[in-house]
Amino acid sequence: MAATEAVPGTVDTCPQCLAPKAQKTIAVLGAGAMGSLFGALLSSAGNKVHLIGRNREHLDKIRKEGLLVEREGECRLYRNLQVSLPGDPLGPADLVLVLVKAGDTQGAVLENRGIFGKGTVVLTLQNGLGNMEDLAAFLPPSRILAGTTAQGARLAEPGRILHGGDGTTWIGRMEQSEDVLLRDTAALLEEAGIQTRTTGDVAALLWDKLLVNVGINGLTALTRRTNGQLLEHPDTADLLEHLVREGEAVARAKGITLLHPDPVAYAREVCRKTAHNRSSMLQDVERGRTTEIDRMNGAVVREGEILGIPTPANRTITQLVRGVMP
Repeated sequence: MAATEAVPGTVDTCPQCLAPKAQKTIAVLGAGAMGSLFGALLSSAGNKVHLIGRNREHLDKIRKEGLLVEREGECRLYRNLQVSLPGDPLGPADLVLVLVKAGDTQGAVLENRGIFGKGTVVLTLQNGLGNMEDLAAFLPPSRILAGTTAQGARLAEPGRILHGGDGTTWIGRMEQSEDVLLRDTAALLEEAGIQTRTTGDVAALLWDKLLVNVGINGLTALTRRTNGQLLEHPDTADLLEHLVREGEAVARAKGITLLHPDPVAYAREVCRKTAHNRSSMLQDVERGRTTEIDRMNGAVVREGEILGIPTPANRTITQLVRGVMP
């Protein structure tokens, strides 16, 4: 099938259909739902995108037929994505987007050293804390960016993802400053239709997102409830508040100025806006996969211990989720 041949019910997307511009080479570490979505969008802007992942069935489908992205009844087929397994020989990328699970970062870097060149910019959009530090163990901190995204994506089946909706992606520098490198990366994402903003305080950004995850993910994984259902039951609603308040106390003790002054109200707002969403941690538990609990609630516990702040609710949730992990 030709690269631009129409598929019934879809919009076919290829770089030849776009106005010419400077092509960037982008490697996406972690070809799950979110990595696949970002890769597809970046490829549609004329960039050469390489998805690197372990799901052979998903990658084979993309290689043979392209990636199908569905949103609100519309389907788009992205044919120009390249795919590889970890460790496959690849050259340096202009940008490496890191979306492997928190905790897998260092292993992913070591397996794929070839994609990191002297001028490579590295952007992590992973959940939890510690990802920047993991990258900085191998890469120059001056080339590391970190951020959060409110994009929503879910893997429906190999080769097909559901795009749950657009949301702002925020990025900042590990060294807490704004400069040309940061602005150029934001512009690259914007050109791909990814609404992006920059910040000079990436720690506040990451903790703001962390407190939402701390309140929602572990609870949904243990109760098998959707995000919205957490607010419908008084016990889970109460636990959500306790989890977030403990995390807030730790953040403030670290001198972090949160972007949302009331993180509990913000977590509740996220629950309502994503009421039908099944959190990534819930999906991990259901599929018998390792979770990111140690980089979320577990991170709050560790930071609390350093500062002498008790975090009993987060400690209990962390232990319970570990107890149901493989």
